[in-house]
Amino acid sequence: YNIVANIQTSDDNPNDDYHHIMLEGSLTKVDALNLDHLIDVFPNPSYGSFNLKVDPSISVAEMAVYNSNGQMVRYNNSGLISDQIRLEAQGLYMLVLRDVQGNVYREKVVVLR
Repeated sequence: YNIVANIQTSDDNPNDDYHHIMLEGSLTKVDALNLDHLIDVFPNPSYGSFNLKVDPSISVAEMAVYNSNGQMVRYNNSGLISDQIRLEAQGLYMLVLRDVQGNVYREKVVVLR
């Protein structure tokens, strides 16, 4: 992609003192990824029992669940991720998965009581 910006540095004469700036680059891997469909946690919110569906293209290396205080309440680095997650306490949690390439996927989950 290319971005071109003309910046006028003088208010007196619109034809004077222009600076032409051209930025060039390409999309990065992070920019190009659409991660919305790769992880699904449902039902969300729930009363503590969640189903986890991970796209088969993802090789999960580890999974962690954090509560709203930032404390890790679940952790699994076996590469074998259960398709069900049970959380006892009411609250907001962040499910974090990391794949073998180092990509990180996050999903908020809510437990009701």
